Amino acid sequence: MLAAGLAGLSVGAVGWFALRPETESYRTEVGEMRSIALSDGSTLVLTTDSEVRIEFEATHRDVQLLRGEGLFEVAHDPQRPFIVLTENVRVRAIGTVFAVRLRGETVNVT
Repeated sequence: MLAAGLAGLSVGAVGWFALRPETESYRTEVGEMRSIALSDGSTLVLTTDSEVRIEFEATHRDVQLLRGEGLFEVAHDPQRPFIVLTENVRVRAIGTVFAVRLRGETVNVT
């Protein structure tokens, strides 16, 4: 019974690791720019003094812009929308190029 319980626990742990969202964080310092190839085929360019937290799941791709500006070249995937979030704005795309700039409480999308 103990062996069966341990086997079940092992399978559950492996399943949890396989299904958990992929989460990453990136940031740039003042004067730095950084181009990042994301696991879904999208590209992110962070401008100076910027920070993002990325969480990709099976049904959506979320990028939380914590500060600064990001230029997003989104890999087309209609089944998994790409969403950039700030405190007050949510930008949703399935395949395009756009920039989101956060300065204080002002958000610009181009």
